[in-house]
Amino acid sequence: MRKTALIAAVSLIALSISLNSCKKENAPTVPVGDAIRSFPVSVVPDTILLRNAYGVPDENSVDISSTGIGNWTNNADIPRVYVTFNQTGTIATKLLAKSPDGPGVVTIYYDGQIVDVNVPQSNSYQAITVGNLNVPSTGIKYFQIKGKTKPGGYYADVQALIISGTPATTAYYNKSTYRTCPAIHVGYSIPSGNVASWFYNEIKVSTGSDLVNTFFMANGFYGGYFGIQVNSPTERRIIFSVFSDYDGNDPNQVPADYAVRLVSKGSLVTTEEVFGNEGTGRHAIATYSWAANTTYKFLVHSVPDAGGVTYTGFIYLNNQWKLMAKYYKPISTYNMDGLYSFVEDFGGGLNSYKGRTMLAQNQWIVTPAGSWVQLKNGQFTTTTHDDVFSRVDYGASVSGTGYSMFTGGFVPKTASDYQNFTCNTGTQPVVTLPE
Repeated sequence: MRKTALIAAVSLIALSISLNSCKKENAPTVPVGDAIRSFPVSVVPDTILLRNAYGVPDENSVDISSTGIGNWTNNADIPRVYVTFNQTGTIATKLLAKSPDGPGVVTIYYDGQIVDVNVPQSNSYQAITVGNLNVPSTGIKYFQIKGKTKPGGYYADVQALIISGTPATTAYYNKSTYRTCPAIHVGYSIPSGNVASWFYNEIKVSTGSDLVNTFFMANGFYGGYFGIQVNSPTERRIIFSVFSDYDGNDPNQVPADYAVRLVSKGSLVTTEEVFGNEGTGRHAIATYSWAANTTYKFLVHSVPDAGGVTYTGFIYLNNQWKLMAKYYKPISTYNMDGLYSFVEDFGGGLNSYKGRTMLAQNQWIVTPAGSWVQLKNGQFTTTTHDDVFSRVDYGASVSGTGYSMFTGGFVPKTASDYQNFTCNTGTQPVVTLPE
């Protein structure tokens, strides 16, 4: 199979040098070949690299890699790249593409406008004029590129869209090397004067959000987490993890004094093992076909002693609390603190144009004296930054006695990093704490 090779054209080098200058107030200088010309801000070209495109509905017949779109055999998978326009107007558009096997044709779609683009035979990327496109409204938009004519077995390789004009000067799009949805979290504050012995939480994944390579984490704490995952089209998991306090990623290097120890595990567990590469520790995994639009209840129990902490995780299934595992974590200064939930897309970009929504509700702790205390104050955070996960489709809001949180879907964000929320007062859950 032919694999796409990155052969940088002179025009691309010139454009990439200018990327960081495109938003400056003064007219930037853009090298073009051996000449240097000064462009008015309104016509400065901007390069939207298609390494951050997505195959819609899938990427079974197209590769989207660091060099853009390649190895494209079937136009049923349509590459799509998202841009947020903050100004209306006209954009002059070019396509940076090549077609090594002979002349080909691709079709550009933008906001109801359709343009066929002839891609000449070339082994290197060429800037090919698409023409002027109208940006009639602001907001999150997308360009789609559909293969129309392919010479041999492949449609043209496309590395970038080059746009210029007033809307391009303030356009926002993903310039990082990460295609995945940003991770989102809600942290829960324990009211002053209280200490947690138990942490209770409920989560419900929205219908259609149970996408492959997604982790819906319910009960996070300093040193561990507990939640549910979609790992493949045919496999779903419940996972309870406890991390070692040893600083490292290789479990074979963890001193015995720091190693997390298994005390017991439940009959639900199908795999229990040490892990590495994201810190180290132990986790218990249950292969279980959990369902969207269903509320799942979680409990984590923490018992400190002079040498460390014992953490025990339970999940409520079939009208009873099921033990996942009990772990002893030595040399730990934490008890049950740093409580939070998160939604994470860990698929590397596959299906990352789709949204994931989770309701986390009824956050309570139980003190060592047995008192139930509601956690009403939450803080939203996200991993999004301009250099990583540079997307603006995430958010959270109060929903009853908890929070509805979402990431992905390319809809406008509804919350800001470190935004605080207060949920509604709830009723103490009727729970008999398991042994």
